[in-house]
Amino acid sequence: MLVAAAVVAFGALFLASNASTSFPGDVGVIAFDRPGDANVDIYTMEGDGSNLRNISNNPAGDRDPRYSPDGKRIVFVSNRDGNWEIYVMNADGSAQTRLTDNSDIDEGMFSNAAANVPTVIVSGQEVNRMSEMMMPKLSVKSRTGATIDPYDVRAYTLNTASSARLGMKNVLETAAANASRSFNAVLPLTLKAGVLVEKTKRDTWTESSSWNFRPPASAGGQIVGNYDLVAEGYSDRRVFPGGVKIKWLSTTKLYAHDEKNESHTGDRVRVMEMRPMSRMKRWRVTDILSKVTVG
Repeated sequence: MLVAAAVVAFGALFLASNASTSFPGDVGVIAFDRPGDANVDIYTMEGDGSNLRNISNNPAGDRDPRYSPDGKRIVFVSNRDGNWEIYVMNADGSAQTRLTDNSDIDEGMFSNAAANVPTVIVSGQEVNRMSEMMMPKLSVKSRTGATIDPYDVRAYTLNTASSARLGMKNVLETAAANASRSFNAVLPLTLKAGVLVEKTKRDTWTESSSWNFRPPASAGGQIVGNYDLVAEGYSDRRVFPGGVKIKWLSTTKLYAHDEKNESHTGDRVRVMEMRPMSRMKRWRVTDILSKVTVG
């Protein structure tokens, strides 16, 4: 679940489910995708239709199989890890391995988050230091005259979090022909000829999703410092020339997990990093600091 964030917009990508078939030439086995009991899987069969086997056999969707030129491996597309990625396996279905890694919300994180400090007065000194990769000296005050540290995200207002996953689909079409002829002569003679034609089509796309961060004021509002959202470890290690340190917002803490389902939108919680339990679970809620009051 998403902790202390209300989902107001979500975009999804649905791929067409046209059947796809691959012929491996001399191997004589056909690989294709077809709907099973609850999903699309990759099957193989002999050229005469016998020995039908489900070789991908995964609860998610597997499709678009293509043999390698030697017929020993099959590349295919699957959404078993939350989004469409490219995988490869042996021709018998063993050793299924993910090749691409388009990380975002399927990795337990957002790609970015937008936060700002509204209506401030900024004055800067030694701005030319930026040409030397050094941070300028900034003086920032709010409209009420309060001093604000521009390098500390805890004073910022968190507005949105978003993801921009990349999708990819490769289609490889292969045609092969082989011919040979033997001659009875004093010395055995065999002539062989062959041709291989390959056609590759690659499609890439992005899948964008956005979430607005709108907890009620009773839970801390939108101020980052009211929640456990700072990447403390990274902030301590990252020091800019001149000794400037920045308190960075953690896009992984924004995407925390509550195994007991005890927290709700607007609750203030503490999260901690844990040993990855899955591709979607890297942080968990350890304490509920305060719960939002629902009137």
